[in-house]
Amino acid sequence: MPELLSSIADLAWPAVVLFGLVLFARPLAGLLRSGSEREEVTIEVGGQRVTLGKFRQQQNEVALDLRRQLDDLRRRVAGQPPDPPREPRPSAVLWVDDRPENNAVLIDQLMTGGVRVDTARTTAEGLALASGHDYGAVISDMGRREGGSYRTTAGLDLARALRAAGDGTPLLLFTSGRAVREHAAEARAAGAQAVTSSGVDLIAFLRENGVLA
Repeated sequence: MPELLSSIADLAWPAVVLFGLVLFARPLAGLLRSGSEREEVTIEVGGQRVTLGKFRQQQNEVALDLRRQLDDLRRRVAGQPPDPPREPRPSAVLWVDDRPENNAVLIDQLMTGGVRVDTARTTAEGLALASGHDYGAVISDMGRREGGSYRTTAGLDLARALRAAGDGTPLLLFTSGRAVREHAAEARAAGAQAVTSSGVDLIAFLRENGVLA
């Protein structure tokens, strides 16, 4: 137990710093780009001049490492053994969400980790992409606008359609805490392996399924 408490303390400060970086990096990037569209913007970090692109790459690498450590720590606290090695799956993810910009930071981190992310805004678009590509995992929101109206259980529609077509790709529904509470059991019955509102859980899911190292 003392070792676990020490590990938690060690991760607390990096987590706070990471939160600040994620919170402010994109608004800062937007402001800097507005003043220079053609030139690579440089900023000063730790007394060093780095390009904004390099800074964001390093930020995402830190984020991925921290998420891995948080996942490992969570398993230790729960007394769970490490996951056994799994066969690697395609390093590509299908992400179905009518507001993909809401997932920009996570998508960017996956791309930094070498994962291709294809996005679709509707169930129909997602099914079309899934039928023509080999994905390591599918991520979907729960509710989204479909055909001019809002469908509160669109994620369940996608899950059922994939499974009906014989597509067994690991599927995670990434949604609000309320939707998790209201639809988790129904989502698993429809064929989703996981339902969560946590980005840490999402990264852990991709690692557990061999998509992300």
